[in-house]
Amino acid sequence: MARSDSKRFLQVEGVNLDAVLFDTSQLSVIRGASELLKDAVELVKRRFCSQLEVVSEGASVGLFVVREAFVHDSGILERVLRALRDERSLAPITLLVAECEATSLIQARQLLHARIRFQQLRSLATAPDPVPSGGPADSPCELEGTRMRGPDAYVVGHRGGLRAVSESVWLRYRQGRRQRRSFYGKSVAELCNDAALARALGFFRFSPDFQHLCGATRFESLADKMAVLYCDGNRFGQIQSSILAAPDRNGRPPSLGTQIERQKALDQAFRTLRAQWLRDVLIELLISGGPGDCRFPDGLREVDEGDDPTLEQDPDRSIGTHTTYLRLDTLLWGGDELIMVVPAWLGWPLLQFFYERSADWCYADKSGSMAESGGPQRYRLTHAAGLVLCSAKAPIGRITEAARRLAERVKQREGRFHAQNFFDYLVLESIDYPVEADLGEFFEKRYGGLEAAGLRLPLSPPRNWAAIRPALRRLLVGQRLPRRQLHRLVDTLIEQGRSESRGLQEFLGTAAWACVQEQARRAGHTTAEGLPTHARAPTLAALEARMLRMCVLQSALPSELQGITATEPDYAMLDPVFELFCVDRDKPAERAAAWLHLQTLWDYLL
Repeated sequence: MARSDSKRFLQVEGVNLDAVLFDTSQLSVIRGASELLKDAVELVKRRFCSQLEVVSEGASVGLFVVREAFVHDSGILERVLRALRDERSLAPITLLVAECEATSLIQARQLLHARIRFQQLRSLATAPDPVPSGGPADSPCELEGTRMRGPDAYVVGHRGGLRAVSESVWLRYRQGRRQRRSFYGKSVAELCNDAALARALGFFRFSPDFQHLCGATRFESLADKMAVLYCDGNRFGQIQSSILAAPDRNGRPPSLGTQIERQKALDQAFRTLRAQWLRDVLIELLISGGPGDCRFPDGLREVDEGDDPTLEQDPDRSIGTHTTYLRLDTLLWGGDELIMVVPAWLGWPLLQFFYERSADWCYADKSGSMAESGGPQRYRLTHAAGLVLCSAKAPIGRITEAARRLAERVKQREGRFHAQNFFDYLVLESIDYPVEADLGEFFEKRYGGLEAAGLRLPLSPPRNWAAIRPALRRLLVGQRLPRRQLHRLVDTLIEQGRSESRGLQEFLGTAAWACVQEQARRAGHTTAEGLPTHARAPTLAALEARMLRMCVLQSALPSELQGITATEPDYAMLDPVFELFCVDRDKPAERAAAWLHLQTLWDYLL
């Protein structure tokens, strides 16, 4: 029985998510599992709306408070469990339900978390498939590999044709196909009040698999490569607890009812912020097929469906029609986490667009105590992110885990990285690279001692990527920056990083950027062949001066070469590199880090 100063809470949560989200690399199956997790919470909301009131929703969890009229009803939990078990479409996911009585929302969260975890330890790691009538199938699921094949359960393969799968995979696949458009339309229509965009999305399709998502592009070097973006809020749990526990404007502790209302307001505010960003992403994608420059180049794919075997069994397919696909998919969306997949050439723009739009995100607690400024207490909302650029054939489970660990590494850094907008990235050229190993060992193998020396730290998003991109594109696409010299500089840097720290310090030196420009001026030659050779152990400044001089020479027309030494060269052409990676160009170590990042990301920045 609930005391007068307490309430009954109930929580529905999906657990063991990797067993259903990433046990296959089929895009619709992954999408479907993510949708089923949200559907479970929606089912409880819909069927028990008279008995339960929603307090908070996440990607795989729903928190409810029992309404006063049913506070003494001891059968609610059992009825919720029965409703979830009876819903056949939810069979692939493991759903746990717990309840508690608490006098504060913070206490309720702690109790429910402990009870759900205890149940999880006692439950199967994977929701089992029903045994087909007539006994187990004689061969396993062709996508997942370990489950039994289900009767009449088939999905469309990458090259067309049908593949026999388990019932679990088929249910997720079916849901992923059904919901591939409705998620976006629902988000922008309900949370952004943008019914026009929701209707416009009905004319576009979403890719059936990662190869379809990333193929047929004008960026030939990046064809069939994808970008997986993972973002996670910094200290959102602490911010939430601070808001819930904050005294009211009269200095009194908040009541349980006040805490519930604060939680609802916080949830609504954050869901709206994320939905507004998603709406802006969709708008930018829709205009990417028009003339002129855009944020997400080649963000649409035109397909003649009659000639595409991967769409053979698509119920939405119209034979002989010309259809446009959006090059975007969402694998996880809820709470303070998101996982998105785009083609490799859109990975960097999507990451920067997220940070650009979220730079000023904050939450103003209007019900709590006033700040010193006299207004409501404001909490800044920042994120850590991990971006993995890899082959579209790479195992998606391993890739998403790598992106997640990149973000966690950012959070584990001390000082300014802990609660600010920072990110890290990983470029995998081989689908067989063991990314399941410790990322510290991975970076040590690739970069020697550069990370330990502080040269490869998490990156801060540039202040205005949209403004930097045109100048950077002129510098890189126009081949004004000699890529061979950049490779030489970075190779030397990594070689020095593998040596003793004193050798690296001597290589970096102390030369400010003005000294590098002066060295380039002293070269005094009008042809690249006339540039001075360097000693066996060149310094960073010497290699930079050579690269800068050749950059000026390559940017000049042959008729202008005679006048290069007589006029001031355009050394500012390299400023976009320093602005992109937010480095102080008068600090050699930061410049070295910028060259390291540029060499790795060159193809993905265009």
